[in-house]
Amino acid sequence: MVLLWGMQYCQLKAWSYAASIAKDKQVDEDGGALRKGFIRHWTSRKFVNITDRMGDAMDEVWQEMGEGDLSLGEKAPEGGWSRCTGRYQMKLRVEEIWRNILDVQEKLWSEVWEVGWEQDAEGEN
Repeated sequence: MVLLWGMQYCQLKAWSYAASIAKDKQVDEDGGALRKGFIRHWTSRKFVNITDRMGDAMDEVWQEMGEGDLSLGEKAPEGGWSRCTGRYQMKLRVEEIWRNILDVQEKLWSEVWEVGWEQDAEGEN
C-alpha cells in the first residue's frame, strides 16, 4: 500500500506541476496529448480523491504503529535491527520504501526535465 500510494502521490504532484506550466503555453507541440491526456488523467478530481483517501489510510496505519520511536537516518541498535520491535521494523521498512520512491521519481523527472530542456535549447520546442 505504501508503494502504491507513494507512486500515486508523486504522479499527482508531478502532473499538477506540469499543468501549471502547460496553462501558460499558447501552442501544444504534442497536439494536446499532455493537456488532454496525461495531465487530465493524473490531476482529475477522482484521482485526487483516491490518492487522498489512500494517504488518510496510510496516516491511520502510521498512527497505530505508534509515534516517537523512529527518527530519520537512525543507526541500527547494538545487536542489529532484529532486536527491534515489530512495529519499529515496520516503520523502518515503510520509510525505506518512501525514500526509494522519491529516489526513483527524482531520477525519472530529472531525466524528463533534461530532455525537454535540451530540446528547448536546440530550438526543437
